Amino acid sequence: MENITKQLTVAYMRTATADPRTTGMSLERQHQACVEYADTLGLHVRAVYYDVGVSGLSEERPALARLMRGISRGRIRHVVMADPDRLARNRELEQRLQKRIRGRGASVSSPCDSRTLTDRKEDR
Repeated sequence: MENITKQLTVAYMRTATADPRTTGMSLERQHQACVEYADTLGLHVRAVYYDVGVSGLSEERPALARLMRGISRGRIRHVVMADPDRLARNRELEQRLQKRIRGRGASVSSPCDSRTLTDRKEDR
């Protein structure tokens, strides 16, 4: 049996505003989507990283930095998000962050994304 710390699945969530009444996709909805999606993949979300009130156009996010450190240390193998725009609000930044995540040995996926947990060459 594999060590769970080496196979940890986490959810990453982000909202641009701290006010839940003005949030397009609330943390609760994101969490539910992540847990349900992970379940369809046979994974279990064991930790949640969330940035609240942070733009998806910025790479400077506290939870994202912690997530990347966890991936670099080999603690995180799978990152699920409710939607790719939770990772980044523009395609260039999204691709750059996904490449960093995959380059550090983890996978990233979303139910709203056509990519899967596999590290396909065309996703790089």
